[in-house]
Amino acid sequence: MKKQAIEFDQFGLKMYLITLTIEELVENTYVKIFESDSGEGYQRPVSPTHYKKITKYFKDEKAPILPPTILAAINKEDIAFADNKLIINNQMRLVDGQHRIEALKYLEQTDIERYNELKKVELPVTLMSIEPDQEIYEVNTFIDINSKGKKVSTDLAIRLREKLRNHAGYYKSKKDLVEAIATKVALYLNNEEKLSVWFEAIKTGPEVKGTIISINAFCRSLSPIIEKKIDYDGIDFEGINEDKVKEIAKSISSIMNNIWDCIKDKWPDCFEKYSPMFNKDYNLQKGTGTYSIHLLFNECMEKSQGNIKNAVILFIDFISMSKVKSEDWLTGGNFSGYSSQSGFKYISNEIKKKSED
Repeated sequence: MKKQAIEFDQFGLKMYLITLTIEELVENTYVKIFESDSGEGYQRPVSPTHYKKITKYFKDEKAPILPPTILAAINKEDIAFADNKLIINNQMRLVDGQHRIEALKYLEQTDIERYNELKKVELPVTLMSIEPDQEIYEVNTFIDINSKGKKVSTDLAIRLREKLRNHAGYYKSKKDLVEAIATKVALYLNNEEKLSVWFEAIKTGPEVKGTIISINAFCRSLSPIIEKKIDYDGIDFEGINEDKVKEIAKSISSIMNNIWDCIKDKWPDCFEKYSPMFNKDYNLQKGTGTYSIHLLFNECMEKSQGNIKNAVILFIDFISMSKVKSEDWLTGGNFSGYSSQSGFKYISNEIKKKSED
């Protein structure tokens, strides 16, 4: 397939702006679904409920507003570009737009007449050219798109990103390093620390059921703490080896166990007696509580100027003197509805305020 194209570069990644007909998109794209046996892929299967609603829209609307730009990726060796022409020799992976394209595929199956009316309509497509060492850019793009303003799970993609970083053995920014450490901490606490309140509590993929928080939310709540630790310790992302990354992750995991043991002692009703210990009747280990608690510990690190031992002592003092009760954490209780950054700050201040009265 040959297409007129505009080539451009974003941070070392070659990209192409092209137009494809609906028919070309339906026939030449696929979704890289996670495979549990191999660990490959980063997206969950498309939702029939979601794409069938879109199909119904295409059927019912006489002049539907067609989908905006589709984002796709393809391996570099599967394309050739010259004289503003792009030759595409293989199928493209959908990064954003998978439900829209699946809806059109379903339209073809269920209403061929309507599909034929639409199939020659052209849509703009941004195509990323992925070299062998750049797959992480594709995964990161999916995470960024779907973790900001969309209700799409990125748990699988986060796991694959961690695998790719382990394989590559390098980090291109401090943000990369922080994300890698946070993911290792989450997986370590969830999978290996059987006495931790976080054992089997974190949703790490679609096959995992009955947890209380997603790996994405847990890692985001940890990021400020990790960033402060590596800053205070003078750790540079450039040249850091994987053994050091694992060492930092183990250290952060130990800190998390210490502060959450303190939390469990303070508000025991919010936990089950036996593993897994989380209790869904309470917000404490959901996003609301986790972000708020980690925000408080982050402040303790600031006050202690990076001295972890002093930060833990200060944190334990705040918690032990707090007048906040277990029932405050109940779903529907005093702290329900505070699901924004300002809400987390409010809860953190309530814990401190009541301990300081």
